[in-house]
Amino acid sequence: MSPRLPNTVALVLAAACGCDAGGADGPDADADASTDAGDFVDVEATVHHRSPDTDAMAAIPASTFAMGHPVERPGGYGQPWKENELPEHEVTLPAYFIDDREVTVVEYAEFLAAEGGEVHRHPLQPIVRSGRDYAAADGAADLPISLVSWFDAVTFCAWAGKRLPTEAEWERAARGPDGSLFPWGEDWPTCAHAAFNAGSTFCAEAPLPAGSHSPPGDSAEGCRDMSGNVAEWVADVYDRYPSEPQTDPHGPANGRYRVVRGGGFHEGSAALRSTARWAADPADRSVGVGFRCAVRP
Repeated sequence: MSPRLPNTVALVLAAACGCDAGGADGPDADADASTDAGDFVDVEATVHHRSPDTDAMAAIPASTFAMGHPVERPGGYGQPWKENELPEHEVTLPAYFIDDREVTVVEYAEFLAAEGGEVHRHPLQPIVRSGRDYAAADGAADLPISLVSWFDAVTFCAWAGKRLPTEAEWERAARGPDGSLFPWGEDWPTCAHAAFNAGSTFCAEAPLPAGSHSPPGDSAEGCRDMSGNVAEWVADVYDRYPSEPQTDPHGPANGRYRVVRGGGFHEGSAALRSTARWAADPADRSVGVGFRCAVRP
């Protein structure tokens, strides 16, 4: 028998996933062929457990920007842009806040304690349980939480009075007002900017404490670790981009896969571009994937 879902999970998940437990499909997964997996809840309709704290969040002003990779701009290092980053299209967003770093182990442990959260806990997470209490393992408090599913991330953000950022919100925060190739600008990454696979060496063999590459790797508006360290779940169902201008897009209403952004410590430099995107099974839990939350004023 499956464990009984805590209240927030029951509220967050309007319908069962219905998807298999296999690995993530690549960035060119056929979203049209996977829409039989059942509907997913609108994450903005979830119930908040507490008022959001915006002190540790970056304020992103209302703006219109070009989302996606321009065809005429090479991906770099001989690697072309990916087809799933096309077409570049205009997106208009209202103002919002986004966490200025990834959710950490100590924050996730607090959530588990509040939610009676074994259903949201992976046995390899650096979290120690004592009765109903959860705490970060020694030396792990400031690491970004990983080994979380999309459902875990949605539920945490709802508990925190927030929600997962939409894919458009994530990309706008990463690219900044000037639409840069990387959060820090146009320069290709070094180990000073991010934790990633630099080719001849890994900048880190595991995730580093959140914000370790600040300020060199920061975005224009103060977001840390948008590229590298751990990749991040966003709210949207994965699909190909539209060509028409969009206002506050939230992606398709249903589909099998969710979007992951930002690249991770084990991935190459091209994965750190602010336009790079992947499709992943929302039930997957990877050591290279975490998340951050967002909220509207």
